[in-house]
Amino acid sequence: MSVTVSAPGRRGACPTLAAPMASGDGLIARLALPELTPAGLAGLAAAATRWGNGVVEITARGSVQVRGLRPETAGPFAEAVAALGIEPPEGPPMLTGPLAGLDPGEIADPRPLGAALRAFDGVLLPKVSVIVDGGGALHLDAVPADLRLRATPEGWIVAAGGTAAAARILGCYPADPALAAGLALLARLSARRLRARDLALAATSALPVRAPGCPVGRFALASGIGRGVALAFGQAEATALAALAVAAKGAVALRPAPGRALIAVGLTEAADRPDR
Repeated sequence: MSVTVSAPGRRGACPTLAAPMASGDGLIARLALPELTPAGLAGLAAAATRWGNGVVEITARGSVQVRGLRPETAGPFAEAVAALGIEPPEGPPMLTGPLAGLDPGEIADPRPLGAALRAFDGVLLPKVSVIVDGGGALHLDAVPADLRLRATPEGWIVAAGGTAAAARILGCYPADPALAAGLALLARLSARRLRARDLALAATSALPVRAPGCPVGRFALASGIGRGVALAFGQAEATALAALAVAAKGAVALRPAPGRALIAVGLTEAADRPDR
């Protein structure tokens, strides 16, 4: 796989698998992954050890980041990731929440709207991001985004710019009109090569901000149990992640979560026993 190295500190750049960014300890590759299987996490940890410096991070936005790559190892690392069947989704950076589609407290499953917005094919600035928040235990109010859709009993609130506290509401719609409004905002950002914060928007009232949720602990899900663990300072040695993958072998998947955590989902009561 061909990779292109981004210059350190280049304004507006984001490190990706195809375009890792130079830093003080080598190249950084960031993977925005909705989830990993336990085997996928173990394989990613092994690839980080072989081709990087063995340090894996979960970022504040819930992306997976591998450090210590070099120009000559970035390509083999990307090939190793592809061989694991790990494919970071294309399109604008999209967050739907670490318990999306599984949390019985959600007002609506955000994933269908998220997938439709990810299909936007215009060219956006690298840091433009989208949040589709279905509600539930782990909402995304504290995570900034250019476009934010939040499920409410009355419909989907569409807002632009910043965290929920700073976002400007553009309207509240059923799902299809909300999708159209979101795509229209992305098209406007694409045409003008802007971030949402730079647009002059006629906004209504502010979004109500909810009490913060914590991604650490036990979650009763619509199917099975979730168990969230935080990484110290969002960082772990690959060997520790490999051990976590073994401990989570009873999970359906591990989902990176904003707040620098990983949540094992689909656990059974037996698999969630602390003494197993």
